Amino acid sequence: MFYNDAPISELSAEKANELISGDGYFGADKTSQRIIDFVIKGAGEDIDRLRAGREGILKGFAEAEKAWGGKLPDISYETLAKSLDAIDEKIREHGGSAVDLIT
Repeated sequence: MFYNDAPISELSAEKANELISGDGYFGADKTSQRIIDFVIKGAGEDIDRLRAGREGILKGFAEAEKAWGGKLPDISYETLAKSLDAIDEKIREHGGSAVDLIT
């Protein structure tokens, strides 16, 4: 994996911490926004596609946990929560119910 043409493994600890900070490129805010944008732009106004995107996030997250061997770093759960909250809100805006979202 690379960041700005440099292998992630070669980043300094300072640079890595900067990238995962609250306003860093890989921080929960910016990462969740990229996820949100991907799902919402891909789904448009289609509530079924919004739900499918949400389900895809959860499946991908479960696969990441499995690949990681269990619990992921806390930033991952923060990113997941922010992503799902925004997508859930969009689903509600289109008449979906929070009850419908439980998986």
